[in-house]
Amino acid sequence: MADPYYPFYPGDYQRDTRGLTLIENGAYRVLLDEYYMNGPISSDLDRIYRIVGAINEDERQAVNFVIKKYFVNENGFLRNKRADNEREKRDKFLKSQTEKSALGVKARRSTRGSTRRSTPRLTPPSPSPSPSSSLSSSPEKDIDDSKESLFPEINPGTCPQQKIISIYHEKFPELAKVISWPDHLQRILKTRWKEDPVRQNLDWWGFYFDFVRQSSFLMGKETDFIVDLEWIMRPKNMTKILNGRYHQRHPLKGKVSDKTIKTIEHFKEWLNE
Repeated sequence: MADPYYPFYPGDYQRDTRGLTLIENGAYRVLLDEYYMNGPISSDLDRIYRIVGAINEDERQAVNFVIKKYFVNENGFLRNKRADNEREKRDKFLKSQTEKSALGVKARRSTRGSTRRSTPRLTPPSPSPSPSSSLSSSPEKDIDDSKESLFPEINPGTCPQQKIISIYHEKFPELAKVISWPDHLQRILKTRWKEDPVRQNLDWWGFYFDFVRQSSFLMGKETDFIVDLEWIMRPKNMTKILNGRYHQRHPLKGKVSDKTIKTIEHFKEWLNE
């Protein structure tokens, strides 16, 4: 079954595709969509031309250029290293979420009937910095950058605020950068992290930001309003976002692409797992 969703990193894409013509850019995006949904692509050029919709010679030359620049032919299939890594990363994440969900169900069943309620242990509050304090000068010890692997192990009791902010910057390069992140905002983000175990994973925040980006209203395409990190961290706003309120502001059919609709549906299904 084709996967209707994949993460997209605008900053990385713009960096790697500078110099492409409009036709080459379009051909590359269509091939990436095909790759992320269905895996490596057959190297049969006639089939590739049909996938991309390349009809005339200029369009086919653009496709040939993109294939040569971004893909490697292995045993009759075009492969893209970055896409393979992202697909593997997503498969691992979905598998881990399934396993966590099963463990959670098992734990709830084993404790059914007990009057004790297990709650996460919170660390004592740190001294509050002044409101003008920057993130880097905050006394809170929430950030652990000692792990450099692609899938760092995160202590569930520790909210990696700097890493979440870095993901936010990567997902929304066109928005203003977070320069100051004072104590009251750190508390809000820490609460969002701790109140649901599924959020204690950096991949979840990447998918959450991707979901926000799918809303034309939240991205300022319908009004002058546009979100920032503080706004989407607020509890009422996050609840509305996760419930799809801002994605259903207008009927979706005809307003956004079918791919966006599938992305929204897939993210909702994932949230309910």
